[in-house]
Amino acid sequence: FFFFFFFFKQKTAYEIMPSLVGSEMCIRDSFKNRRLGTFEARYWEMANYFKPGPNPKVILYICGESQGRFPAENTLPVLAAQKANAMVYSLEHRFYGESQLAADWSEKSLELLTFQQALADIAYFIESKNFEFKKNYMHTKEPKWVVIGGSYAGAMAAWFRYKYPHLAVGAISSSGVVNAIDDFYHYEMQVVEDVEKCGKDAVKKLKAQQDLAAKMINNRDKKVVEDFLKMINAEGMTSIDFLYYYADVPVTWIQKGLRNDLCSLLNRFNGTSTLQEVVIMAWEAAILNHTADSYRMSMLKDTKIDSTKHSRQWYYQVCTTFGWFQTPYKKNPIRPINMSLDEYWRPYCIAMFPGKKVFPNVNYTNHMMSGLEIEKHTSNTFFTPVSYTHLTLPTSDLV
Repeated sequence: FFFFFFFFKQKTAYEIMPSLVGSEMCIRDSFKNRRLGTFEARYWEMANYFKPGPNPKVILYICGESQGRFPAENTLPVLAAQKANAMVYSLEHRFYGESQLAADWSEKSLELLTFQQALADIAYFIESKNFEFKKNYMHTKEPKWVVIGGSYAGAMAAWFRYKYPHLAVGAISSSGVVNAIDDFYHYEMQVVEDVEKCGKDAVKKLKAQQDLAAKMINNRDKKVVEDFLKMINAEGMTSIDFLYYYADVPVTWIQKGLRNDLCSLLNRFNGTSTLQEVVIMAWEAAILNHTADSYRMSMLKDTKIDSTKHSRQWYYQVCTTFGWFQTPYKKNPIRPINMSLDEYWRPYCIAMFPGKKVFPNVNYTNHMMSGLEIEKHTSNTFFTPVSYTHLTLPTSDLV
């Protein structure tokens, strides 16, 4: 292999590359009932840097658990296309954005929302485009495809290379979550490790806030609960909704790479009551777009299709297949300790999808896709942290 090294400064603006938008007819059910027909999967195409030649190269950016889009110009798929003279496609995931299969998001409809079906969509898309290449560029060989994705889509990239090695010569999995896990306390463990850098009392402050918030929402006096929820713009939330919402309040800063801002806020809490801190934290998190609405079970149970929303579909995948439930860090928890698998998350999934009483068999998922052992069972699959600004792209045989 030869290697190109990219050094670039991350831009703050999201600069979308000019691209064509189209739809590809994909099979609704690739495994059990092909008589269900097809659906239109949305995709984007950019040929700005493409040179047909005898050995065409194609990069497929896999979209994950939200509306699809074409990658920004300063991201790896586009930078790689510049260096490799490649065509770039971006494919939207089934049941997200405009790529809908049914009239609603009922539990029955969502049965077709599996990662196996989504991988089959990618395979069908590549085979269809290969046919187009043969038709449009008669003197070229079949294109070499590299699939790229991040987080869940990063896992999809690795899984696709594992399951369909004849269709993709390589994969780049950026922070790919290839290991399904139900008791995902590691998530809060990372948060605790980051918050500890704010000072010796930082974790203790957050824990006190979480404990008080949980106590307030479970107060037997309904008027106390109503007044409390009103103070933090979370009127009408149930206890199960609220616990998840408020447990994620301090995480907001960590996820956005704003730990220093969180540290400054916590260090300003001198002489303030814990209740004041609870309210201020909620207000400040709301400024960062962490609001109660996206945690309301009533909204998450809504089966009406809205192309801008993604939470119900994602929770279906989480509750049926992947887990990744954010449980308290066992050594030094911040979130309430009753947010465990059996006390909180199993009832949560059952409440959202009561017809199925779902809960994921993560061992089965990992058995199918090799879990953390996937690197041993596939080649030309590269795993990179999403935070890298020094990216290495294998070329030559790879693209």
